[in-house]
Parts: sequence; C-alpha cells; structure tokens
Amino acid sequence: MVIGCLNIANMDSPSLLVLLITTDDQIAVEVERLLEQRDPFVEQIVTLETAVSPAVNADASPVCASKNGVDPDVILLKTSSENRITAVTDQFPATPIVLLVEDAEELAPSVVERPLVVDVLLQEHLNAALLQRALSYASQSWRYEYVRNKAREYWQVAQNLLATGVKMNAIHDAQSLLDGILQFVSEFFAFDWAAIQLVENESVRIERIRTAEAEDPRQCDENKVRHIGFPLAKTRNLREIVENGRYLVIPDIDEYQEWVHVPGNVCCGSWMGAPMSVQGRLMGILTLNSTQSHAYREEDGRILELFATQAALALHNAHVHQRRFREIAELSVLHAIAQVSTEALTVDELLTRCTQIVAKELYPDSFGFILLNDDGDTMSAHHAVHNRLPELYPEKLPVGTGVVGRVIQTGEMQRVSDARPKAEDELIATHTHSEICVPLKVREQIIGAINAESILFDAFDEADERFMVTLSQQLSTGIERIQLLAAERQNREEADKLRDAVSSLSLSLDLEQVFNNILCALEEVIPHDSASVMLVHGKNLIITASHGFANAHTLVGTRVSVSGSLFEEVQQTKRPLYLANAQKEPRFLNLSGKFDIRSWICLPLLVQDQVLGALTIDNHQEGVYGTVEVQLAQAFANQAAIAIENARLYTAEQHARNCAEILREASSLMVKAKDIDTILHILLEYMQQLVLYDSASIIFVDGDYAQVYLAKGVEQWTNAEALKQLRFNIKNNELFQQSIRSQQGIVIADVYQDARWQYHEETKYVRGWMGIPIIASGQYLGSFSLDKAVPGFFTEEHLLLVENFTQQTAVLIQNMQLFQETRRRTEELELLTTLSADLHRTTELEPMLQIVLEKVLSLVNANFGMLYLIEPHTEELVLRCTQPYISDMIGSRQSIHDGISGSIVRTGKVYTSPEAKHEPRSSTFSDNVVGAAGFQVQTGIGLPLRTQDKIIGVLHVSHEQQYAFTELEIQLLTAVSEIAGTAIDHAQVLDTLEQRVALRTQELAQANERLTELDKLKTKFISDISHELRTPITNLSLYMDLFEKGKPAKREQYLSVLRRQIDRLVSMIEDILNISRLDMGRIELSSFPVDMSPLMLQVVASFENKVHEKVSLTVQPNEELPLILGDSQRLIQILELILKNAVEYTQEGSIHVQAYAEPSLNRICLEIVDTGVGIPPDELPHIFERFYRGSNVSQSTIAGTGLGLPLAKQLIQLHHGNIEVNSQLGKGTMVRLYFPLAPKVLPLA
Repeated sequence: MVIGCLNIANMDSPSLLVLLITTDDQIAVEVERLLEQRDPFVEQIVTLETAVSPAVNADASPVCASKNGVDPDVILLKTSSENRITAVTDQFPATPIVLLVEDAEELAPSVVERPLVVDVLLQEHLNAALLQRALSYASQSWRYEYVRNKAREYWQVAQNLLATGVKMNAIHDAQSLLDGILQFVSEFFAFDWAAIQLVENESVRIERIRTAEAEDPRQCDENKVRHIGFPLAKTRNLREIVENGRYLVIPDIDEYQEWVHVPGNVCCGSWMGAPMSVQGRLMGILTLNSTQSHAYREEDGRILELFATQAALALHNAHVHQRRFREIAELSVLHAIAQVSTEALTVDELLTRCTQIVAKELYPDSFGFILLNDDGDTMSAHHAVHNRLPELYPEKLPVGTGVVGRVIQTGEMQRVSDARPKAEDELIATHTHSEICVPLKVREQIIGAINAESILFDAFDEADERFMVTLSQQLSTGIERIQLLAAERQNREEADKLRDAVSSLSLSLDLEQVFNNILCALEEVIPHDSASVMLVHGKNLIITASHGFANAHTLVGTRVSVSGSLFEEVQQTKRPLYLANAQKEPRFLNLSGKFDIRSWICLPLLVQDQVLGALTIDNHQEGVYGTVEVQLAQAFANQAAIAIENARLYTAEQHARNCAEILREASSLMVKAKDIDTILHILLEYMQQLVLYDSASIIFVDGDYAQVYLAKGVEQWTNAEALKQLRFNIKNNELFQQSIRSQQGIVIADVYQDARWQYHEETKYVRGWMGIPIIASGQYLGSFSLDKAVPGFFTEEHLLLVENFTQQTAVLIQNMQLFQETRRRTEELELLTTLSADLHRTTELEPMLQIVLEKVLSLVNANFGMLYLIEPHTEELVLRCTQPYISDMIGSRQSIHDGISGSIVRTGKVYTSPEAKHEPRSSTFSDNVVGAAGFQVQTGIGLPLRTQDKIIGVLHVSHEQQYAFTELEIQLLTAVSEIAGTAIDHAQVLDTLEQRVALRTQELAQANERLTELDKLKTKFISDISHELRTPITNLSLYMDLFEKGKPAKREQYLSVLRRQIDRLVSMIEDILNISRLDMGRIELSSFPVDMSPLMLQVVASFENKVHEKVSLTVQPNEELPLILGDSQRLIQILELILKNAVEYTQEGSIHVQAYAEPSLNRICLEIVDTGVGIPPDELPHIFERFYRGSNVSQSTIAGTGLGLPLAKQLIQLHHGNIEVNSQLGKGTMVRLYFPLAPKVLPLA
C-alpha cells in the first residue's frame, strides 16, 4: 500500500491537497508524472517516507495523519475493494473520494452510490487534464455539499443546544441539574464515562459521574471515583483547560503524555473536556471518556464547549434560584420557629417541634440537637433527632467525641465537607457524607449543639452556616424565655409550698411539735424517703427528730461527731451539700443502718449566720435531685431554722421564767435560813429542779484537802458514808487546780474519756460531770459537784445556770459565815468581858480558879478541866482546881521539867493532844488520874497562864470524844488564859502580901485605875465594835431582803453593797485577830532581803481608786534604795495600815510617799505626808494605844477600831524598826518609818 499527499493548483481554482492511496507503485509514479506535466499545477508532492503509514495487510484500514493537522481536500483511491473504501471513509468521513480503477465492472453498485465517492476514473483513460479536472470538480462539488450539510448539521446542533439549555434551565435544584447535565450530554455524544469535575483552588474534584450502562448516575459505582481529587499541577489535560479557558480533545490517550488514570476507569481510549464558565468564572470541567481511540474530533470539542457553557449558565441559574428558594425557606422556618418559641411551654417541646420543622423543610437527611448532660462531661442526643435512615445513638458520649463533641467542647462552629464516619465518631450516621454543627448557648453557657448531616458530599455552604447560627440565636432566646417562665412558675409553686410550709411551722412554739411539723411539711416541699433534724451540741450533732427510718425510734438522741465528717464541711461553708450517690463518699454516715440511701442532701439550719444544726434529706434512687431541688430545700431549711430558733427562744424564755421562779423561791428560803447546812440543803434540793442530776455533793476545802460535806442522791448509786470519807488532795487533782486557777466551772461530757478525772470506786457510776467552784470575794471555799450516770448530759447552759445559782449561794454562805463569826466573836467578847468582871469582883483565889474552869469548859463544850499553878519557892506545878471537882487530884504536883505541862511552862506555847489517852510524855490524862472522874479522855489542850512578864501556871481542857480544836477556839482560849493569868496573879499577890496592903494601897489604886481605864477602853471597844458590827450587819440584812424582793435589774448593785459590807466586817475582824496573834507571839516573820521601792509602788497603786476626788496620791520611788531585812507581806501590811489612815483622813489636798536612805544611821526612812485633818497635840501620845481613837475622830463618820496604828507599830518593832508621827491640827500629818539595813552577807539558813 502506498499513501501519498500531493498539493496541486491552477490559475482558476485554489490549491488542492490530494491524498493518493494505492498499492501500485507505477500508478503513484504515473499520477505524479501527469500532475507535474502541467506545471505550475503541482504545488507540492509529499514523499512516501513522510506521508505513508503501512498497514498490516492490504485489507486493513489505513492510518494516516493529516499533514500539519489539516485533512486532505480530495482523496485519489486506487482500489475497487469495498472494505478499503469503507476504511478510508471511516478515517476521513468528510473528504470526497475519486476512485481509480482498471475495470469499471469490478465496482459494486453500492460503492458508486456512496456519498463520498464523487467520480470514477479508468486507469487506461488517465491523462493529466482529466485527472486535474476530476480532482478539482470533486473538491468543489463536495465542498459545497459538505458545507451545506455541515450548516444543516450545525443548525441542528444549535437547535438541540437551545432545547437542551431550556430543559437545563427548567431544573432549579442544583444537585438534580448535575445529574441532568450528564444525561443531556449523552444525547449529543457517545461516551463510556462522563463526569463533572469542580475546580477548587489548585485542584479538581469529581462531583458527578455517569456511565453508558447506567440509566441513573446514582446507580453507578460512584464510590470508587466520586470526590477523587486531582492536583492541577499533576493533570496536564485539566490544567490546559483551566489555563487556556477552551476545550481539549485527546483522540488517543496512549499518545498523550502525563495522562492520569482514574480508579475504576482503566480502559480509556480517547477523551475530551470543556470548561463550564459563566461570566469568566470557571465553575467546573465537563469531561467525556471513550474506550475507543479517535472517538472524538476537534468539532466534537467545540460542540462540547458550547454545551458546557449552556450547562454552566443553567447551573448558575439553579444556584441563584436555589439560594432564593433557600432564603425563603429559611425565613419561613425561622418564622415558624419564632412562633413555636412563643408557644412552647417546655424546652423539650421547643426542641421537638423545631426538629420537625427544620428537618422537613431544610435538612431531610439528618437534623437534631445534642445536649450537654448535667455532669458537664457527657452529651446525649435529644429524643426527637430526625434521621431519614434509622440510626441508634449511644445513650451518653464523652464531650469532645466527634464533630458535635468538639463543637460543644470548643464553642466554635464546624462545617465538614467529607464527614464519612471514623472509628471515634459515634454520633455520625454511617450514611453521612457531610455535616454542619453549631453550638447552642443560653446566657453564654453552652447547653448543647445543633447538628445537620447530609448523604451528599459538600452539601453545606456559607448560607447554611448563617442559617444555623441564626437558628441557634433564636432558639437561645426561646429557651431562655422558657427557662425564665419555668423558673417563674417554679418560683411561684415553690413560694406557695414554702408559704404553706412556713405557715404550718408557725402553728406551734413547742419544740417537739415544731420538729414534727418540719418533717411533715418537708414531705410537701421535697419528695424523699427519709429525713432527719439534727442540732449542734458542742462538738457533736444530736438527732432531735427523724422520719422514714426503720429505726427512727432509736435514732432520736443519737450523737454524731462533727469532726472529720460531711457535717463539718456544711458547718464551715454554711452551704448545702448534695451527693448524687452517697455510697461513693467514704465520709457519709448512714443513719438507716442499711445501704439503701443514694441521693443525699445536707442543709445547714442558719439563723443570723449561725449554724443551729442540719436538716438531711435521703432518697433511695441515685441522682434524684438537682440544683433547683437543693435551692428549694435550703429555702425551706432557712424557714425551719427560724421556727426552731423561735421555739427554742420561747422554750428558753419559759425555762428562764421557771428557773427565775425556782431561784427566787430558793433565795427566799436561803435568806431565812439560820445556818449554812440549811442553805446547802436548799441548794441541792432546788438545783435538782433546774438540772436533773443523778447525784450532787458539796465539797469544802480544808487546807490541802477537800472532802464531801453534804451529798444528795448518792444512796442509789454508791456507799454514801464511804463517799463522805473520801479526801481529795487538791494539789494532785488537776480538776481542782483548774477550777481554782480559772474560777470557772468545768463540764466533762464523759469522764471515761477525760484524763483529768481521778477514778474512785465510790464514783465509778459517774459518766457525765459538772463542777462549779464556790467562790466568795475571790476566796475559793469549795466546789459544787453534779453527776450523771450517762455521758453527754450536761451542757453549757446548765453550767451557766448552776454558776449563777452557786455564786449567789456562795455569797449567802459567806454572809452566813461572817454573821456566825460576828455573833461568835460578839459572844466571845461578851464572855471575856463577863469573865473579866467576874474575876475583878472576886478577890479570893479558889473561887476565881473555879470561875475560870467553868467559863473555859462552857466555851468549848469540854468535859473536863484542870488548872495548875507554879509554886514560887519550889517551882513545881501544883494542881489547884478541877472541873468537875475531884478531891483526890487536888494538890498533886509535877515538875516543870517533865511532861506536857512542864513543856508548856518551858516553851510558853499551846499544846494539843489529839489522842491524849496514848500521849507517852505525860500522865496528865492517864487512867489512874482521871479514873475517879468516871470517863476516858480522848482529846486535850494545854495553855500557859501568863502575865505580862512570866508564866504562872497551866490550864488543861479535855474531851471524852474525838475533837479538833479550831484556830479560833485556840485563840479564844488563849485570850481567856491571859485574862485569867492576870487575875490569878493579882489574887496570888493579894493572898501572899496582905501585910503589905497598906503600903501598896496607892499601887493597887493605880492598878485599879488602870484596870478601870482598861475596862473602860474595852467597854468602849465593845461599844464601838458593837456599833461597827451592827451597821454592816443591818446593811446585810437590809440588802439581803432587797436582793430577795427587790428589782432583778438592781441585784448586781445589791451584791456590790453586800460585798463592801462583808469586806468591812472582814477588815475589822482581821485587825482584831492580828492584835491577838501578836499578843500570843504567833506571828513569825519570814525575813529576806527586801527592796522597798516596788512594794511602795504596789501599795500606792492599790489605793489609787480609794482616795477622794480632790486628793492627789503620788509616790517617789528610789531605785538606789538599799535592801532591808524583813517579811515582804508584813511590810506591805504596815504600809497599807499607815496609808489607809492618810487616805481616810485627807478630804482634799495631797498624799505623798517617798523613801530615802540614811547610811550614817544604817537605816532607810519611808515618809508618808498628807494634808489631812491632823492630830491634836494632846492626843499624839495616845495614838499607839489599843482601841484609842481621838475625840474628834470618834464623832466622825469614819469607821475604825483604834487598832490600826498599834498593829502597825508592833509589826515595825518586829522588824527592829521605829515609827515617828508629827502632826499639826488642820494642816496634816507626816509619818516616818525607819528600818535597819540588811547585812551585806547573810548567814546560811
């Protein structure tokens, strides 16, 4: 086969490009010769090497590439084979053919009738002119016909394109239009595979595909190729279309370099594509594939480009229409949602109706709400979620899971073009291909998300984003409105419930009934299975009422420790505590005894920011309550706390009234009591009405020991007598020490748990204990002890009540003691005065001795007395008198160097014999001596009979029972022995010196005068002391009566007056006792080096509040003052006595105290100078006499006994010092105290 191309031309016609196809080389040479003969008809001859492409055989279709891409104008074909003609016409369907045959009969009629065969030439008739004419005619006639046919064909294509454009523009749904485009293009072109590819940035993505076999493009195997992306940089064919903006035809894929094969389309022979552009904007590329090579021509590319333009315009119009329709639909949906938002009564109703509306109108594939759960960590789909295909969602998913979870977590909208579910996306349906999700917020708080899904890829755009955001905002407003309405409605309901509950709580002021009302009302406010009311009691909570527990009857009264418990957290924070599952909390205390409580609320009972206790609410179901229920319960608890507090105040007021009545009655009886025992019995009796103790006792202190003085209620618990015999060492008992130091009561909830409690067999029944010190005027007298056989009974209220009652009782006890002491002292003074008078009226010795023994025995209720006198010339003790009288004993003798009596004579000190029967040093009380008296001596005391300068005998007093002589009794006996000693000495003198009576008459007269003066002084003293005692005693009686019957508001004032009167009595008695101790030599100094400067400051400071308003009290300390040797307490007493006179007798002016040293005299001087009333000169010599008070002073209102200065002088003399007084009447007084300096080196003790 020979294929050649010739280009011929003549002057009359345009040049022709002739293609010669023959298998005969001679024909090719001949044709070439003939055409060249008519020069210049031959324009160009194409050589065989460049124009011929061999076929497999003679019958195969020739393959010829047009020269420079231009088809020939005419074909000269040397053949008579129909197959060869068909092959050429298929290869060149638009080129006319001139057949060159050897014999015309060889041609079949069908060949001659072919449209492209325009002429037949016999080889034998072939010449240059014929050949040129035949070729020119064929070209011209065919061109005319071809143009006409092409015009007709183009017109038809244009009509088809117009009709197809109308059809495409009639489709307003973009997705449907994409499918329609692929369907319509099949009416123009045959293809095996067609696709619409969208251009995105620097890549393209297959959006729609269609195969020749699939009537519905959705039924083809789209999943293998759909949404496959191609980078433009790696796809040459697509890049050329994008860059050039025109169609591209690839007849043979194998000859096209850089071809990219698409998965699922492995057999691609030829391909063409055209841009889909509107107004210069490239929307996509329409591509056709064929498995046959050379299936598409350039003309097909131009037609495809026109079709793609029509399709792009229709797609643009569809997008515009769809956007408008979408906007109308969105507005309609938003209007419907707005109406629903105003109609819905609950959030659930709003979300359900919203889901139905939006899913129906806009997102039919999938739409709904995903809500955040109360725990804040998980989310759940709303029950109304719409899905076109059924899907089962997990009940709960952690926040952060999938697209929805990330939106809820971050609060930012997300739009996903390819949302095919992954392993972690449990909320994405398996058929979902794209998704859009926006957060749902209410008051800036995320409550969930709005989610829409589609089975299509990239189904959502910016318009969907805007709509979803608008929908979220609109729903947020609707939800907030519903919540506000619901909150208002709930508030009204809660207010009604609370109002009803509060009204029921205020029906009673009985505390027990209030507790019951609280639990009954709580059932109407908060549904529950059980509840309890607990009140704070110290460090514990006590269950006061319970409801719904199987063991409710045993719970009341149970104590719950606050420390380390959930109640401690509630008490500290003053906020409610809610446990969704109490069993998971290790600190939870299950009061029911069963593990059935799950939901638990603990509410503080608050009144004025103080926690009274707690209200607990229990439920057997987990997570029943929420924030609303807790807030409602706390509001109820606040009202319950007020009701409890009101009931407690009412109960406290009633209790206070009862207590006040009991105290008034007890005080009335105590005031009328005649002795201390009666007062204590009243205290124990009435205290049991105030505090229901099991046993109580009064414990008095005696030195370093304390002992039960009186007890009540102990008989049913222990041996009462054994209890009274117990002696408590105060120094070793921490409770006594704490009570003495603090002067406050002590409450022990459980003595078994308190290390301070000392165990005794007699008190082992005691569990709860309360001890209150009995203190009067700062002096610790003893303790009031209350016992309970159960722990935790006594409270701080009990303590306060008992302390007040005990304080009043202590004052009454002290007053009674002082009254009894005053009465006893008065009786003693009367006894001493009577004794002195009786002794003065008796001049004979024996009757005088009898009088002394009778008075002494009656004074101490003794059974037996003896009186020894020293015989001067033998210095032996002679028994001169006994009582009762025993003649056999009279005249018995005893050496002053032997026995107890001799010891008394030698030492001059009082001697007591607790067990005289077993006294080894004397036979004074032996059986053979007292046997005649008919009794046995158990206890005895011996006292010296002394005059001013000597001991003249011994006085013995005995009891036949065990008896403890008190200090006061010893002092009184000492005073009697001194008076008796003086009288007996005088009687002895009278008996032994009768012969000197005349000579001594004057002395006796003087002595009598002195005695008379002494008697007058004593009488005056008795009168003064009686007056001084009568005044405070009268005041005591008066103010005790006022204390009992007067106004309670003035009781503190009455107590103050009582204390001042008591202090006055104590001061007077103390002065008398101090004088007595000095006389008996019972005051011994504890001498140590002392700096007087701080003592001066201390004493002056104690008088600063006692001076008159117009008096200035000043002190001038001396830091360089030398030390003196003395007893600091006695020195303070001396300064107080001197300064007291200066303060009392100085109404205006000044009092100045100073000290200075006099080294030359080896002493210091303390100087007290006042501007008081002064002392008359004639009275100065008498100011140190006992009981002496100046004439002017005696008439004044200033109280006194005349013992202060004598006592101060004697104490100064004990310190080897001296006192000087200088005074001017009306100008003031100066007192100087002199004390010797301490030695520089003191001997060791």
